[in-house]
Amino acid sequence: MISYAILAIFVAFTSSLPSAPAVANEQDLYIKFNGIEAGNCSSTTYACTAIKTAFNNFRSLETQFDIHIEAGITQEDVSLAIPNSQVNILGPEPEDLHAQPAVGLVNVQNSVLFNVGVNNLRFYRVSIDQSPLRRSSHDAIVQVGLNGKVEFIYTYFLAAETGLPMQNPYALTNGSTVVIMGCNLNRGSRHDYTAFRFNSSNVTIGGCTFENLLFGANDGYLIYNNIGKLEIGETKFTNITAGMGIDACCLYILTGTGTSNTVELEDLTFTNCGSGIHPEGQEPGQYARPRSGAITLDLGNVSSTGATHGPVSITNSVFWRCIGQNGGAIFVRNGDSNLNFVDCDFYRCVGQDGNDIAFQLRRSNLRITETSFTTCRSNSDSPRIKTAPDTTTQDTGTVFQPLLDYFLQTFVSSQASYEQPRLLGGIRSKPLKNIDDAITEMHSFIGETRTVILLEDVTSIHVNYSTHPGILTIQPDEGIYRLNIDYTPLGINPGSQSNEISGPMITVGYEAIFASRLSVKMGIDSNANITYPAEPLILVQGPLYTTNKSSSGTGVDTEAETTQFYPQLRLRQCDFTVADGLLTHGTFVRIVEGDVVIDNCVFADSTFHGSVVPTQTSGNRMIILPSAAIVFDDRLLWETTTDNDVRPLYQVTTRHSRLFILESTFRNLTHSSQTSQGGAALLAVFEQRDGPETGFDTFGGLPVSRIVQIHSSHFVGCQGGTNGYGGSIRFHKTLPEDRPSTPITPPPIVQENPALISETVGITIQGCIFKGNSASRGGAIAFTGERNNETASYFFIFHNVSFSWISFIDNIATATYTTTAGVRGSDIFFNSSRTTEAIGQMFELCRTNSEKHKIFIEPSTAIYDEWLRPYYNISEVRVRAEGDDSTWKGTEGQFMSTITNAATVTLPNIEGESEDEEEVIISQLHIILYRQTYDNESEINVLDRNIRITNLPKEQCPPFSHDLAIIRSRQLHFSRLFLVRAGKLDVDECEFSHNTLQWQREQQQWISGQGQFYSSLGVNDALIYMSGNGQITLSRCRLGRLTSGLESFLVADNGILNITTFSCIDTYELEQQPGDVGPPQVVSATFTFLKSAIGIGSDVKQAVISGANFHSVTTTQSEGSVLEIVLGDESVIEIKQSAFLKCQV
Repeated sequence: MISYAILAIFVAFTSSLPSAPAVANEQDLYIKFNGIEAGNCSSTTYACTAIKTAFNNFRSLETQFDIHIEAGITQEDVSLAIPNSQVNILGPEPEDLHAQPAVGLVNVQNSVLFNVGVNNLRFYRVSIDQSPLRRSSHDAIVQVGLNGKVEFIYTYFLAAETGLPMQNPYALTNGSTVVIMGCNLNRGSRHDYTAFRFNSSNVTIGGCTFENLLFGANDGYLIYNNIGKLEIGETKFTNITAGMGIDACCLYILTGTGTSNTVELEDLTFTNCGSGIHPEGQEPGQYARPRSGAITLDLGNVSSTGATHGPVSITNSVFWRCIGQNGGAIFVRNGDSNLNFVDCDFYRCVGQDGNDIAFQLRRSNLRITETSFTTCRSNSDSPRIKTAPDTTTQDTGTVFQPLLDYFLQTFVSSQASYEQPRLLGGIRSKPLKNIDDAITEMHSFIGETRTVILLEDVTSIHVNYSTHPGILTIQPDEGIYRLNIDYTPLGINPGSQSNEISGPMITVGYEAIFASRLSVKMGIDSNANITYPAEPLILVQGPLYTTNKSSSGTGVDTEAETTQFYPQLRLRQCDFTVADGLLTHGTFVRIVEGDVVIDNCVFADSTFHGSVVPTQTSGNRMIILPSAAIVFDDRLLWETTTDNDVRPLYQVTTRHSRLFILESTFRNLTHSSQTSQGGAALLAVFEQRDGPETGFDTFGGLPVSRIVQIHSSHFVGCQGGTNGYGGSIRFHKTLPEDRPSTPITPPPIVQENPALISETVGITIQGCIFKGNSASRGGAIAFTGERNNETASYFFIFHNVSFSWISFIDNIATATYTTTAGVRGSDIFFNSSRTTEAIGQMFELCRTNSEKHKIFIEPSTAIYDEWLRPYYNISEVRVRAEGDDSTWKGTEGQFMSTITNAATVTLPNIEGESEDEEEVIISQLHIILYRQTYDNESEINVLDRNIRITNLPKEQCPPFSHDLAIIRSRQLHFSRLFLVRAGKLDVDECEFSHNTLQWQREQQQWISGQGQFYSSLGVNDALIYMSGNGQITLSRCRLGRLTSGLESFLVADNGILNITTFSCIDTYELEQQPGDVGPPQVVSATFTFLKSAIGIGSDVKQAVISGANFHSVTTTQSEGSVLEIVLGDESVIEIKQSAFLKCQV
């Protein structure tokens, strides 16, 4: 069999040819495309201009000689008959053996160029080009006769892109020996004849690449092998297309009689082969395809002498999206050879007869059984394998399924034996040793989900998901609340030769990874230098557009594919910390491009050391080397120039990138006092690229957006350093170095002319708590910007910023501002005076008890603290639809209009976060409703508060009030109504509704450029969610109208749940669309959830459901439509006196 070992032998042997010592009768001849026409070829000084000159001058020696092509492509127009000798045509030795050779030859005549008899011809490190003049003959460039031998080693076969079809094989052999190693055939015009034709020869092919080829006539395919021994190994066939009626696309193999005529194919990969393009450009259909997308085998007819045809084996090969007329990947004619498949994989192949393999003969006429397939897998549609119909028995064709399905889940244990048999590892009793092995065993396809289950704590994992399609979920086994992982991502330090780069623990670059219930402790690389960032623990990076500027600031832009897959990451219930509280230069999560959800995670007790260093090329401009718990930064790579200038290689995202942080905790994160970075929890760096006055276009004519949304999260005790900006969060805006250094005079801020405002950068912070954070400027949050000119930073403005229902508590800014006697933003700091023009649109009922200046805008002397309101020490708030949140000050007779705002008027309690702390008694806030519709409610953050919601008696409510209060969310994506952590929520006589008009949803998806984000990433989007050790009580409540697509109505991961006397509406009125006339239509109510209506986790201590009546509930993904219960060791679940009608899965 062909193996890397064999290939290595050929490499070692042939690579020494140019410098081999001279032997008797050996000649070294030299040629150049610009050599001397009458040169004697004895040296580079007297090099000839063509192979023909050197060859004809010395062929009479009939000995071994080497022809060295020193420069250029020689023009060959004379047929050369190779004598009984060894002739080597050699190119120079390169640093990269697989790079395209810089020298070669082109055949410009219309006949055979090299005619090899009983002798040897070897090509090494040269290119062989077909001329467009050679189109009227099928003569090969190299023709080898009986007992002759030809070797192509690291040879590139070329065909000029002239629009004219190629009709000449590169090699034609008869009874010869052929070796093709490390070669490449790529692109070129249409081939109307076979590229390589082998007759009764001994052929070895290994380590080659064939890609981007089109064969358009009946005799056109890549390789034709008629009888003889054939071995092909470790070779890739990619994007090879053949037209209508062609026997094969890549390989057409005819077996011969006798055991010596064997066919062995091993470690081959066929990708997007046989796409079925008609030669005349007609629309492809099933009859316009080649008979097979990859391989056609003719196994021969039974011989009258009884001799069988040689065996055929196909081993460890992959067929990815191959398309053929008969067989999607393989078509088999006749049936006299033994045929065996071992460890082969078929991905979504398509054929008219068999999507993977089709046989021309009936099952009874084949030497093949179920056992002919050993551990082969497929995810193609049925029929995967099919034989011909039997007219005698009226059999329409036998469909048999020896191809196994892929694992949907695999188990991983660091204690497992490393060597596991293929397809036998990955089950619980035979786990794999690492996740990368598990990914190989599962082989997910685009949009498919695979799950890796970790059985115990591991010392290290490494997952590179940058080339795999599909959605990968990583989670611990059932019963493991948190699985511990230790990992040390080594730093990027070009100055340290001993510092190897191990890479991130997880790299997401293709489709999606979900990880849940992992506790990760990041080790520290002791070799990391402060001037260079360490590798991130988790890297999310998609297809990029890179300016690739050199250290001199010059360079050519290169564009990556923009249609590749969009990486997505979701972390749920994961904990992150740095080992032993040491200093790190890295980050837990770095987002370059993609969608990332951080859901119910904890980042704690870690110290970061980023750097801000000046650059030699940009004067006053400073560059941040990011280091924080989470870094959102599309400047990924860094380089060091010869003068020690540290600068980023800008990588511009080609699509929308978004970060969602949901219900997570950032606690005791610190930036070293030696840095001025700040933002210990989150550093988001946005490179300004659009805006009409900058002269920069958006990428590919499409908007490039960066979105950050933070919901219901805690930032406690984060320190940005003595010189830092933002104790917990810093948003920073920068420009590329090739922007003009002269400041741009900013025009007025209007919608049509945003003036250095990136409308595609959006920041939303909602329902969060910032407590006890500190920094020099911006104790909690800082917004900063920079340009080449140091004064131009004040022209920066973050326009699309929204703060809603945020609680600021005891945050500290250490830098004072003597002009107005206060600190520079104990809660929020802006370093752009232009912020004053937009600040009135940023805040919605946020509260603080921090010292002034709570909000500071530099260099303004005005005070903006009024945008942050105080807390009230009260126990009751009344909410009416006609109330006014903006003027409410807690006096008697005043009403608020929303429950969301009412829940935030008291100082929140966030004690009890540590299990060692004593339980704190929380005073109750009573919210009184008036049986009205409370529309457009956003997430009501109970968190650790104690909130009771009741209604006044009907007679005390306004006319036309309802029997129950209706609490309705209209949020387009994140539709949660209540979040409870360690607090208490007691709701009486309320209806819960989520109603979003379809036209609104479509409009929002069009604006954002991405639709259905939450559903695709599986965010736990329940209307009521309890994440901690809290308590929820629902009494006499009702399920109202719900938009389809919610995951659940209520999910309790922990705590205590009581539901009594619960019901569902029977009908509802359709909401009027724009332009509708007449009364609204009344329809029957149904309730569709992605998961179950109510989910109860294993850590719920007690759940009682009594007197509940559910009807018309459907789930699309769960095994229970109304209830999905995971029992824990100490769970107590009671369901009594309840009804479940017309419910289905």
